[in-house]
Amino acid sequence: MFSRQYNYSKVLIDYECKLHSDYDQINEQVKQWLIKYKLPFHCEDEAKHEQNERAILISKFMIHIFLVDDLIERKVPCIFFDSLVNHGNENYDVIATLDKCYTETQTPLVASFADIWTQMKSLTNTSWQKRFAESYIWWLKANNWERKNDDAKRVPSLMEHIEHRHFTGGVLSLIQLSRDVFLPDSVLTNFTLQKIFTTTGSVVCLVNDIYSFEKEEAEGDMNNLVTVLKHEYNISKQEAIKKATELVNKEIEKFSLLVSLLPTFEAEINEKVKKVVHGCKHWI
Repeated sequence: MFSRQYNYSKVLIDYECKLHSDYDQINEQVKQWLIKYKLPFHCEDEAKHEQNERAILISKFMIHIFLVDDLIERKVPCIFFDSLVNHGNENYDVIATLDKCYTETQTPLVASFADIWTQMKSLTNTSWQKRFAESYIWWLKANNWERKNDDAKRVPSLMEHIEHRHFTGGVLSLIQLSRDVFLPDSVLTNFTLQKIFTTTGSVVCLVNDIYSFEKEEAEGDMNNLVTVLKHEYNISKQEAIKKATELVNKEIEKFSLLVSLLPTFEAEINEKVKKVVHGCKHWI
């Protein structure tokens, strides 16, 4: 069992964490999906019919993220994923770019992604698909950037780390999918709501940095908030852990402030926005 060497202050997250009421059923279906595509089983625990269909799909995608992350870390070449990493930063034609997964189905990880992508497209609109495709491509780019840092033994600056880190979360767009709530672009571009999304991603990823620091340090990972703060301010590891926790707690305070600043939208849209914000709280 992994034993921690340092003291960790409390992260002030005041939101309840719950398992899905049909967790066992969802877990079993995800397990069968892993068998179908001959994927490894080590991530299977990440995991009313229509609601469960969405939960199962999201569980599959979460496992997919872990498997692709491992692929990148081990530098295993794959034409499809490599093409996404090298896709232009202008985000041109992103849905068609993801559709290329259907041409490489002899690779289990790509074939399983094609299955996920097909299900996602059947449950969502084109606007959501475009945003998801953009976030997925940028998640791959950010992971590739981290791998290059590790290879070069380069600790990024604090600004670099924070700006790249929220891309590596990779799941923010799933909140709307999970709740079957799709906000129009006119609402999604609201400045306060955009800040809520960004802050949510930062909190989730940076909290993970804190509690995975010792494990990642042992593995030689350069891309961890604690490592970055230690390097940036030339402080001890214990001081860096404390500073990282303070930074995250300020982000959580900012999240609460932003929620209080949200405008009131028209009736039906306002209820949808509330559901999405609740999803952000649940993710945190």
